[in-house]
Amino acid sequence: DFVSQCALHPELRTLMSQQFQLVGAMEPDELARAIVLPALEVGVTIEPSLVSRVIADMKGEPGALPLMQFALKDLFESKSPGKGDVVELTLADYLERGGIQEALERHANAVFADLTGAQPQIARDIFSRLIEVGRGTADTRRTALFDELIGRGIDRAQVEAVVQKLADARLVTTDEKADTRTITIAHEKMIEAWPWLRKLVNDNRDRIALQNQIAEDAQEWEQNGRDASYLYSGARLITAQEQLSKKKLVLTELSERFIKASLAAQAAAQRFRQRV
Repeated sequence: DFVSQCALHPELRTLMSQQFQLVGAMEPDELARAIVLPALEVGVTIEPSLVSRVIADMKGEPGALPLMQFALKDLFESKSPGKGDVVELTLADYLERGGIQEALERHANAVFADLTGAQPQIARDIFSRLIEVGRGTADTRRTALFDELIGRGIDRAQVEAVVQKLADARLVTTDEKADTRTITIAHEKMIEAWPWLRKLVNDNRDRIALQNQIAEDAQEWEQNGRDASYLYSGARLITAQEQLSKKKLVLTELSERFIKASLAAQAAAQRFRQRV
């Protein structure tokens, strides 16, 4: 999760590269080629001043390449080119559309606004499960099993439909290996660049951290044959109970079975102590 921060320091990058090839951020001339050459290949012209401004906007922004992609794609699509039309991307148009910082926000907000019925709440639950809340470090994206995204009482098909919409819009990515499907946020930069997501995390930091921790612990319990030694007890179980009573947690079916099993084990232990 933090390799990009290591890549900012040349000496550290050199040491790490002795073991593997570490690709650092593009230099300005490399960025210019990444912007101009693909455009020229499809007959699009770009003002030199636009190239300079995009590179200036990206300076000192690790991981900003996805934002550049969104900004330029957004700018290109705003031209609505017809067959045979010559498309020119200009600095004036770029600034009018908010530059590199607003392209992703506008795109993500438009996708979210297109959700209907229960879908917005399902999307909130999905994103809350795709964030690893930092403790003194930056928040990072979290890879979740598809089953983790299905809250108790939520139809699987509804979750599937929302995930597909988010994936089609390039806000999340999916991967399938050996019958296991995982979901993750498309770009870590989204966490800070999309105000809606940033607010979701900041307003629910403790809930998100606890909810995801329970999901991971429940999964470990399941993978180990539901061994009782993996169940919660003491302060951890009390904290989970308190948050559940306040209806602040949205648990998956497996997480709920895990908590119920923990409560049952605690009650059994109390009855045993009373008998002796």
